[in-house]
Amino acid sequence: MAGENELPGTKPLPWMEWTRLSAGEPYRILFPLGLFLGALGVAVWPLFFFWGVAWAPPPISHPRILIEGFVGSFVLGFLGTSVPRLLEVKRLSPWETGAVTVAILAVGLLHFFGVAGWGDGLFGITLLFFLWRLAIRFPSRKDNPPPSFVLALFGVLGAGTGALVESTERMGLTLSPCLRQLGLLLLYQGLPLLPILGVGAFILPRFYGLPSRETLPEARIPTRAWIGRALAALAAASSLFASFAWEAAGASWRGGLLRAGTVVAYLLFAIPASRELFARGTVAGCARLSLLLSVLGLLLASLSLPLRAAWLHLFFLGGAGLLILTVGARVVLGFSGRGELLAGRYGPLSQAKWWILGAILLRVAADVEPARRDLLLSGASLFWLGALLLWSWAVLPKVRCPDAED
Repeated sequence: MAGENELPGTKPLPWMEWTRLSAGEPYRILFPLGLFLGALGVAVWPLFFFWGVAWAPPPISHPRILIEGFVGSFVLGFLGTSVPRLLEVKRLSPWETGAVTVAILAVGLLHFFGVAGWGDGLFGITLLFFLWRLAIRFPSRKDNPPPSFVLALFGVLGAGTGALVESTERMGLTLSPCLRQLGLLLLYQGLPLLPILGVGAFILPRFYGLPSRETLPEARIPTRAWIGRALAALAAASSLFASFAWEAAGASWRGGLLRAGTVVAYLLFAIPASRELFARGTVAGCARLSLLLSVLGLLLASLSLPLRAAWLHLFFLGGAGLLILTVGARVVLGFSGRGELLAGRYGPLSQAKWWILGAILLRVAADVEPARRDLLLSGASLFWLGALLLWSWAVLPKVRCPDAED
């Protein structure tokens, strides 16, 4: 009997054909890149503590490689694949996908080797370039994107702005502490949070067999229903930006509470309440857990400032990290004719979830037990690496398999 990862599906393409296919479906190349940078971003801790490798201080290189490299690769890979399909316009060309891929790889390496100013600047330019290449296709669209994607648009735009603000500071331009803190929040929290909310409102209901409220009848001219839901997404984005500005101005707990409340309110608006939300299955369970950890992490970080960094890792690892791997598995397996693997229990994703939970526990413990911080941070890094390896072993090879409809 075939193993759970060997069910029928399309066969891997030769490398040259895969390269051509990846140009129009950039997740096929950006997801693997994101996994590499996701591993590199945590490897800086054990490399620093046990081997003295310190081209860049881990407190600077670690979050930047993970946000700009890991999260950035998955966000751009998903949007670069889905938006042209949803708009029914020309897919990204080889040079566009290649430019984004090379730039993201360069960003990760720049941060790893301690050139944070150049890394932030290149990342900000890359995000603006990506939005520009999508924007020039918009006039020729046959349909509109899901209205919730307004959140994703503002998340990418805000993160690009935040990265450029950080770059100018590191290049020698003195900025006010408030402006610099705002730039960091837009980058570190805005990039994971807004695109995940926007994409999640569109795709998460499908994990539970529910209709997505963001799926509207095809229409090139925005309908009243589309405009209404787009305004709701815009209101959520504005509220999140206000929470960043409030926190940057010094009201950390107020900004954090507004952020957590906005996330809860928008999820209740976007995802219909139903008993199906308690459905069994690995994908359904991981999505539920990631949303819970996201809200819990944002809430605890606003209420317990001494442990703020530790609690935020509930959001970074358990919220954004786990949801990225869950949606990523759905995209890769669905596009390779193996979506049925996710109908019930999917072992590799379930096991990766437990490794991520282990990483969260050790990361929180590192701030609670500062005397053992080096050992606990390194252990958390190894648990995260274990989750990535499990996911990669089972899912990653399928990026070479074409869409079942091709």
